[in-house]
Amino acid sequence: MPLRQLFLLIISIFFFNHSASAGFLEDCDVVWIGPDISEWPETSELTASVAGSVINLDHEKKNIWPISSRFSASERVNASAWGFVKLNDVWHAGTWEYLRAGQTRKSTPTYGGRGHFRPPIGTFRPRNGEIYGFMVAGVSRDTLSGNNVRERTNVVLWKWGVGVVPLREAECGGPPIGPILDLLTE
Repeated sequence: MPLRQLFLLIISIFFFNHSASAGFLEDCDVVWIGPDISEWPETSELTASVAGSVINLDHEKKNIWPISSRFSASERVNASAWGFVKLNDVWHAGTWEYLRAGQTRKSTPTYGGRGHFRPPIGTFRPRNGEIYGFMVAGVSRDTLSGNNVRERTNVVLWKWGVGVVPLREAECGGPPIGPILDLLTE
């Protein structure tokens, strides 16, 4: 391997060897509707999917994060479902639902106009072919007082009507990996 390609390979490994969701939150300009929790540690792996009328937000700590003191014991809420919506080329992040301990499913109509997103994303409707993001965190709507844990999952991007897409498709101004990969394969 020529020295130039070896150098580019080492540089690309150094710059691009970050967790994918951290890159999304670090590289994108995100307007946080509510508290900015981007610095919370990513301690739980999220697997998200949308099928018919169900959004599945399965993550490793769904039964581990403690119940929030902000709710009655019977409600057993331990997480906030976060959504990422791109408006006018800017990503907006906001909570739209709470999750009870062990709960992983929400109705698709709650993601958008009939959910609990706050303006400016309070009235959007998901459209086929558009990319949206999902994340789950400890209880974090409105205020951080009374939250149960300051932890979050990774961000998963979902192309509505299609499926999971790589985080690089977020188009949020990250480092240009394409040209570097082209040089490595010359």
